Amino acid sequence: MKKYFHILIKRGGIFIVMFLLVLGADALFTLTRTPVYRASVTLKLGETATESGATAANAGSYDVSTEVKSLTGGDVMSLAAEKLRLIPVHASESEAKEAVERLSRMVSTERSGDTRFVLSSAEHGDPAEAKRIADAVAEAYLEIKASEWKRGARDARLFADNQVGAMNLKLRARETELR
Repeated sequence: MKKYFHILIKRGGIFIVMFLLVLGADALFTLTRTPVYRASVTLKLGETATESGATAANAGSYDVSTEVKSLTGGDVMSLAAEKLRLIPVHASESEAKEAVERLSRMVSTERSGDTRFVLSSAEHGDPAEAKRIADAVAEAYLEIKASEWKRGARDARLFADNQVGAMNLKLRARETELR
């Protein structure tokens, strides 16, 4: 043990210099690195078709993992990029696609266990911009989903109207036969 202590005292200058070099390199790396801020939005995904009272034909078609992927999909990211004005007015298709891909790299989503809750996060060097991105993605997703539900409700109504019309025709035909 005396030998080790003697070596430490003899070579102490080297240990101190190495310690200071590592400490300085770490401080330089830490201080020059741009901070990355994360803003998150928690979304509760919609009801299944049977829970909302829709037809049984649509039952079971709701897949949460598909919805999680659609949050970072092309339609949602395109609409979010438009909301954030990341796509210039007269942008070519490739410029628009590049803007959407850049936005997609800033956004991540993850499902919370086996629930319908999804955490959508955006990372950016500016905390206000990270929040703006996360909010825009959530708004874009909700707008697209609302549009899909409206279209589904309209289609169901048209189907029901057609069925009622067909039944009325059959009823009139039967009434005519009975006379």
